[in-house]
Amino acid sequence: MRCISAQLHLRLGQSVFMAAGLCLASSLAADSNLISESPFLPPGWSPAKPPVVQVQPQAAPPVLARQLEFKGVVDLGNGQQFSLFDKKSGESYWLPLNEMRDGFQVVRYEPNRASIYIRSGGRTEELRLATVDESPMQIASGVSTSVTASSTPTRPNIAPATPNSGNAQ
Repeated sequence: MRCISAQLHLRLGQSVFMAAGLCLASSLAADSNLISESPFLPPGWSPAKPPVVQVQPQAAPPVLARQLEFKGVVDLGNGQQFSLFDKKSGESYWLPLNEMRDGFQVVRYEPNRASIYIRSGGRTEELRLATVDESPMQIASGVSTSVTASSTPTRPNIAPATPNSGNAQ
């Protein structure tokens, strides 16, 4: 008897669960149908469609700007030359327009923007002139200002005390 009662409760529970699921599904369908066929909406009305969002492709991150700095430009009458500092090698050099060095080539100079366009490995990037820092440079000196303590203190040159002959008894 007990076994039959447990099975009956289990089946009854399953039936209630299935009925609740059917009610929920039909109410969702009825809600969407009610919105599209409402007698209170003007003729020809349709629900608003979500706006189409166009995703712009992101520009590739600057690779050359992480390696090179544009430090200056000079024109000595025979064409412009551009001062570049290679952060990886720590080397600075002057590169004339349209000449290749270490895989880099300055292909265009924009004086109004204070920038150059540099090409390397089929990739072209704009480098802006590095900003000037007006603060004075720190000067490194070869003299150490630290004081080192010796392991044994030195004694001043003081004559040793002599016994006072006038106080002897």
